[in-house]
Amino acid sequence: MTIEKRYEEYEPLAYNSQLKPIAQPEFGRNIQRMIEKAIAEPNRDTRNKMALAIIDIMGHLNPQLRDVIDFKHKLWDNLFIISDFKLNVDSPYPIPDSNILETKPEKVNYPSYNIKYRHYGKTIDNLIVKARAMKEGEEKNEGDSVTKKTWEQVELVKKNKVKNENFIGIYTDKWFGDVEVFEKNKQLWIICSRSPKLNGPMALYNETTFAIKWEYQAMNCDAFALFSFDETGKAQ
Repeated sequence: MTIEKRYEEYEPLAYNSQLKPIAQPEFGRNIQRMIEKAIAEPNRDTRNKMALAIIDIMGHLNPQLRDVIDFKHKLWDNLFIISDFKLNVDSPYPIPDSNILETKPEKVNYPSYNIKYRHYGKTIDNLIVKARAMKEGEEKNEGDSVTKKTWEQVELVKKNKVKNENFIGIYTDKWFGDVEVFEKNKQLWIICSRSPKLNGPMALYNETTFAIKWEYQAMNCDAFALFSFDETGKAQ
């Protein structure tokens, strides 16, 4: 038996670069071809059945859409968008207007604030302004009480010995960036590379935490520095 077939008799390969662009790449070219078949179908009842089958396949191809509110509605919208709004079928939802794809969204004005320390953000800035504007009363006294208790705790552990060499070094913090802990007059100090004004002495608060008294008091707030330790007792 002899099998012979000329190469030119085969259908030439079609590369994606030679085909028309896919309207919705996440659904793939096969879905687009199915929709084109449905558009060409002359019988309306058959078109409706084809549309329902295509919607079902689209849902299986993108199961993550099931977590989206009205995911069926979104699938039908995508069906009409892929068909370039040429598919004439009975939809359970309003058919989207073709002009919606050309309508540009309204410009959202980017808020512009004069933040002194931008890496802290506007929220921290607002909190500090609100705290400084507080009148004497229970709420402000509560904040003063926390501050008072913090430094009372520092006084209680003041006699505990601290091995400064275990803490000296450069650390990285998400907010403060690179932070250097060094020794000054036999006391641990800290300085932040992003905001050099944020520097000050560190006082032991407990085994893993130091209270920091910033030299720059314009923000009227102090801070804590928390450390973890490796197997040799070196802070990290």
